[in-house]
Amino acid sequence: MFFIAVTPRLSPARRALFSVAILCALIGLFELFSGTGLTSVPGPVQLAVFGGSSLFWVDPNFVSAVTSTHNFLFDTATFSGAATRRQSVSETGYHGGADAAVFFSRFVGVGGFARFSRATVELTSPD
Repeated sequence: MFFIAVTPRLSPARRALFSVAILCALIGLFELFSGTGLTSVPGPVQLAVFGGSSLFWVDPNFVSAVTSTHNFLFDTATFSGAATRRQSVSETGYHGGADAAVFFSRFVGVGGFARFSRATVELTSPD
């Protein structure tokens, strides 16, 4: 939307330069969020190590109010409903891991991987 609003006011040469700059910024953003390195190990073993920054989105529902009825005579309470509120939060974190494979032939092998991701998100309580 920003691109469409800004480019009609630019000359054709500046519009092309602006387009290249936006493309380079997007490629750089994708490179920032993914990093992978393939390590050569002697023999039929392949090992890849990766890590970088991650973007986490959290979209939970919180209970903001509880509706209940109670009867003092019989000392009972009945839950009748709950009002919820949705909160959307995003935060950057990091990830890392490794992927290993051992090949028995050119196309047949077995492998496994391990990943770790971490971020801290502050959520606000309805009350």
